[in-house]
Amino acid sequence: MNCKPGILAFVVVPADWPSKTLDGMVVEVLWLRPPFPEPWKDQRPTWWCKFPTPWMHSKGPVSECFLLDAWLRPISGVPVHDEQCDEAPA
Repeated sequence: MNCKPGILAFVVVPADWPSKTLDGMVVEVLWLRPPFPEPWKDQRPTWWCKFPTPWMHSKGPVSECFLLDAWLRPISGVPVHDEQCDEAPA
């Protein structure tokens, strides 16, 4: 799996997907959708995600939705620590 709850991620839409509306957007990953009961065919991991600003869907603005884990790329950064030493070692 690419993601975990509470991280930020870029949306990367596959090349064969007809709409590129979400491609490159940043989302906050909130929670993992439980698997659908059998015989549901699509059992791929899917996350409930929140957009910082709503995007326009054909039915109106969307601020949260499910996105496939395969479409999400975590944004990593340098961890910030309160106890970092500002001095060079002697």
